[in-house]
Amino acid sequence: MDKYYPSIRKFIDDISQIYHRENLHGQFDVKTYRSYPTAKNECFYVFDLFLNKIIYFKGFNDFLGYKDKIDLPFIFSCYHPKDRTVVTDLIKEVVKELPKQNFHLHANILNIAYRFKKNNGDYCKILSQTIVSDIDPKGKVTKVLLRYTDISFMDSTPIVKWDVDEKYFCKKTIQQRLIEQSDLPLTRRESEIAFLIAKNYTNSEIADQLCISKSTVESHRKSVYKKTNSHSKDHLILFLKSKGAI
Repeated sequence: MDKYYPSIRKFIDDISQIYHRENLHGQFDVKTYRSYPTAKNECFYVFDLFLNKIIYFKGFNDFLGYKDKIDLPFIFSCYHPKDRTVVTDLIKEVVKELPKQNFHLHANILNIAYRFKKNNGDYCKILSQTIVSDIDPKGKVTKVLLRYTDISFMDSTPIVKWDVDEKYFCKKTIQQRLIEQSDLPLTRRESEIAFLIAKNYTNSEIADQLCISKSTVESHRKSVYKKTNSHSKDHLILFLKSKGAI
């Protein structure tokens, strides 16, 4: 965590600097969040992008057993080590767009299912929903509410699953970026081909899609399988799922 945290912390700091430079900030009414409902298997926190901190949280004690103050280092430390890279890469892809475009209030812009640590050391599978909770007069997001719900009863797999609101984000682009950012050295072209293989495209269809020869596709396919230690399309799909790319 010590080596990991500075990079994500710097990213959040850089985003906050954009908010300060462009003076993007809204109002905070604690009454709004005090009345926000939570069940025993739920909790949430509100992050202010201008102030660069969590400004309110609720339900962490009842759901996860945490009584202390909730801040970003704590949140990041609770991600399962094998899910952490995918989850933070997804958050980065979404957060970096927040100062660039207008959003609707209460839009559910990102959903991620991953493993989160409880106070007793056990991990549960949660659905994390990122919801626009405040916008400035120009429609720029100033605060987001992240709601955590226990979904272990319906999904106990170690696979990170996610979705975005495609009114604001291109899911295919994010999927390809996740492949490119994986810990194996896939080139951009290999990343594109890996994604299309997983989508059941044939070599001929991939060649037509990317305007390259079928023999070039076959060569790239071999390289993709070697770098991902895959022996078939099914193995490749498992690899991509482990990276949150599909």
